[in-house]
Amino acid sequence: MRGLLVHSDREAIGLIEQGRELGIGVPDELAIVTYDDEIGAASDPPLTAVRPQKHRLGVLAAELVLAKVAEVGGDWPVHRLELWPNVVVRESCGTAPEPEQL
Repeated sequence: MRGLLVHSDREAIGLIEQGRELGIGVPDELAIVTYDDEIGAASDPPLTAVRPQKHRLGVLAAELVLAKVAEVGGDWPVHRLELWPNVVVRESCGTAPEPEQL
């Protein structure tokens, strides 16, 4: 089996449609994993997705900006944050989701 990691859900859905036109079945012949997961669950088949923590990133960014604004003068240190994405397994990679993922 072959697989693709596609940057966005819309591009992944387009690849599924092109695959169908060429007789390539997803997930039978090609597994597809997308990054973002904005509309992945609504695809046919539903897309397995790497889902970034967008809300958490926004909260952390706002907190850093507010801390910077509250600070008077001086240099502000560089901050490095690591936010690991979640993986949501769906049918596009040939695996049915586990009950706790539904």
